Amino acid sequence: LPKREIIIYGHEKTAGIRESFNAIIFKDISRKSKVAPIYKKAGYEVYTQLREDGRFIELESDEEIIEKTIANKNAIGNLNYLYYSKNRKKAAGLSIDGVKPTLQNIENGSYKPARKLYMYYRKSNKDDNNELQSYISAFLCEDNIGEDGLLNEIGFVPLSKQNREKTRKAYIKDRILKSL
Repeated sequence: LPKREIIIYGHEKTAGIRESFNAIIFKDISRKSKVAPIYKKAGYEVYTQLREDGRFIELESDEEIIEKTIANKNAIGNLNYLYYSKNRKKAAGLSIDGVKPTLQNIENGSYKPARKLYMYYRKSNKDDNNELQSYISAFLCEDNIGEDGLLNEIGFVPLSKQNREKTRKAYIKDRILKSL
């Protein structure tokens, strides 16, 4: 590798994307990588924290991260897919183990830094709460979780059509069974 300083721009410690970055990159990928024996010998804990010597710079917004990353040829930015996809012509996505951050690779799970969004609810509350049923149903409608849906517009990668249908069927089946 060339000898040069690399700056990483990312989110503050309290941001969800930062927590996921730490968990996925440092704890999961580093343990499975080709250099895992080095990490193990040094103690994994050392490699599950970001350095605090000014090489990792915390910023408040995705806009600021992408702007500073584009302006600095020696910088890497950690941000969500929406901001990366809007700036693809100016910034390249980092491949992890040869896998690029494409919509398809995120959807099929092969791009490991991507995280899934899970929604949990108490089944007993769902049965007696029309508002909760409406809320869950809103998330499951094609206008929200489909390829052209609202969640896609704000940076979420939609489930495949097959997985969307599977999720809807599981929810409907649960509602029907509970009402019997």
